[in-house]
Amino acid sequence: MKYQNVYESNFDYEATYEALLSTLKGVDKTQKGLISFRFKPKNVEVLLSRYGKVQVAWNSPKEKEMFFPILKGLLIPPKGQKITLKPKHMNIVNIEHPGPKKLTLAWCKERIRYFRKLGFLGFIENWQKRKAQEEERKLRELKADIYAQTKITELNEDEFTFEKVWQIEDESRKRYGLEN
Repeated sequence: MKYQNVYESNFDYEATYEALLSTLKGVDKTQKGLISFRFKPKNVEVLLSRYGKVQVAWNSPKEKEMFFPILKGLLIPPKGQKITLKPKHMNIVNIEHPGPKKLTLAWCKERIRYFRKLGFLGFIENWQKRKAQEEERKLRELKADIYAQTKITELNEDEFTFEKVWQIEDESRKRYGLEN
């Protein structure tokens, strides 16, 4: 199983490239200008972009714990600053199907979710249902607002009061099932 993390960093691209060339073997620059290297014993792959993105492919969380401090030490910060590595996202690649009963997604030592009862497909279905319900609610709110605006514009000048407007808004929310 491969873990791929993407970080945002403030490393100095050129200084880091020069330092990596002098300390590591197999440092390359791709056609797109990415700095590419790997830690051979464990096959940990690293890509650095000139825009401060760091992409790392680990084989296990233990490798991450072992190589993360080394990686951080290889990056050269701009003068007068400390190096920062902020996690942006993580991908897990090649999960066997069906997945293990206790599949845990980790984001930099913190658990995000357990897919214990529902499994991954159940989680996706649940998420899709919640999303559809949320969109349905937004549509009902929009209809209620349109209904209220229409009713308010139909009022005469002498009928136009705050109490009447609030009454119409409450009525429209009840009509579309949006009671608080």
